[in-house]
Amino acid sequence: HFKPQNSTRISATPHRPGHPGHQPQTPSNLGTDLINSPLYSDVWTDARLSPRDRSIATLAALTVLYRPEELPAHLRRARDNGLTNDEISALITHCAFYGGFPAAISASMLAAETLL
Repeated sequence: HFKPQNSTRISATPHRPGHPGHQPQTPSNLGTDLINSPLYSDVWTDARLSPRDRSIATLAALTVLYRPEELPAHLRRARDNGLTNDEISALITHCAFYGGFPAAISASMLAAETLL
């Protein structure tokens, strides 16, 4: 079983009512807080992968899993992390053979709209 290296980061303590950082949990932010905190403080800063390589892995996963709502932000981040439009296009083409052409066509259309 997977265990986070530092499980205290996922603790609900900062979310206690009366705590200075407390924000009431709503259906729209309940899952987001639990995901974004370790994702951006631990996963995206892990030195074992460069930001560029991490963007390649993320774009590939989002493409083959058909997550069009997540792709635009990660396409922009990939550009910021050094990927060119040609490399992104080649990556999406590569993913078509593993995740299916409909998902890759959707990703390609989103990339064209996002990175113009």
